[in-house]
Amino acid sequence: VIQTFFSEGISEEIQIKGRAARQGGDGSYSMVLSLGQLEKFKSGSESLMSLFVSKEYGPVLDNLRIQYIDTVRGSMALRVNSCMPQHNMSLDFINSLVTKNMNKINEYLGLFNKCPDEYLVKTDTRVLVLMDATGSMSACITNAKNAVGEMFKQIQIVLKENNVDSLFEIQFAVYRNYNAPIDKIIEWSEWTSDPSVLYAFIEKIKANFGMGREAVEMGLWHLNKEMAYDANKPINRVILIGDQPPNTLSEVVEHRQKIHGEAYWISKNIGPATTYLDQLKLIKQKNENILINSYYLNGVAAKTVFTEIAEKTGGTCKSLDVSEVSKAAQYLCGHTATNILDAINNNSTKLAKGQLVAAYQRKFICYI
Repeated sequence: VIQTFFSEGISEEIQIKGRAARQGGDGSYSMVLSLGQLEKFKSGSESLMSLFVSKEYGPVLDNLRIQYIDTVRGSMALRVNSCMPQHNMSLDFINSLVTKNMNKINEYLGLFNKCPDEYLVKTDTRVLVLMDATGSMSACITNAKNAVGEMFKQIQIVLKENNVDSLFEIQFAVYRNYNAPIDKIIEWSEWTSDPSVLYAFIEKIKANFGMGREAVEMGLWHLNKEMAYDANKPINRVILIGDQPPNTLSEVVEHRQKIHGEAYWISKNIGPATTYLDQLKLIKQKNENILINSYYLNGVAAKTVFTEIAEKTGGTCKSLDVSEVSKAAQYLCGHTATNILDAINNNSTKLAKGQLVAAYQRKFICYI
């Protein structure tokens, strides 16, 4: 038996090994992997090659698997916690059916069966979350998925306690690199105030198609496209999350020509080769007040350019440490929530500067 992928669970690997010997006959088992397949299991800034210097492949692989499972388990607890209110509401509904409490039944059904015009509400604040979705970002994407529900819940609590009646929408978009097909180099959700919509979108995202520097410039290209789509609904804030800097112009040209051919990209309405600086210039021309806060992961590879992107738009650049697996989803939740609250705060003339973020920090200190 030759296994050509790395199992997330040790039980699956053991089962595959068991296929090597049948009916008393001898067999053999080997595992053949590429480093790219292991990117999703890696945490921290060390390179995968450095992990295998000792040639002790088995223990290294087992450790990678344990770290990955711990990350998923930790963020899943956050997801479960955010689902509890909905779960309890469903149990109350079942009880109302049993006891024939029509008032409670009608109230519950009314929450989930609104007329279309009830959804047509004015949005005060729009925030775009732009994330690298190549192989090394797998754990971060899992954390984002499991943090969405808790993030919305926390934001609503802070808004309610500060008597803020504000409507906000979020779009989640991911970028990869030019070895991806056109429908995978950039993917995005609809603009929504419903955490379940964002969860469903992130659930479908697979971390792949990385190769060194990543297509951050395509993420910014998407931002430009969204800004041009509806000038009456400006984007107030962008959260950029990644672990690699954008491609240089020469790399963009080389990748586009070598992998799919320049004619392919032009035919898909992507336009000519571009850089992050080209896209930043267009962004500032459309809205000089837009603010991009950037977060770099796994060392300092992206720090310099991510700092430049943030500073050119008046934003800030920070390291997002998700190496502490038990708190990774909480940290991601906290940073995203405070960005959204700060954007809402800046849109209001009745709130003191930094009021909502300060309120969040007092209430959810463990998430910062």
